[in-house]
Amino acid sequence: MEEQRPRAADDFATIRARMEEITESRPRAADDFATIRARLTELRRERERAETAAHSTREERPDEPRWLVSVKRRGFSEF
Repeated sequence: MEEQRPRAADDFATIRARMEEITESRPRAADDFATIRARLTELRRERERAETAAHSTREERPDEPRWLVSVKRRGFSEF
């Protein structure tokens, strides 16, 4: 006869202890507002740099249509 594995529900105390151990050792993301705020600021600056670079590219070739600049930036070399 085949040996039956214990059900997870039968070992609830061990599972609960492990879950408490995990949650105590790791801070919740929602509690780390300073890190979240710093990351959002970093992303905002990256976006501003990218927009500035896009505008400088646009100024180099003012005769080129805006859609063509976008297509070339995505890597379509046939244009």
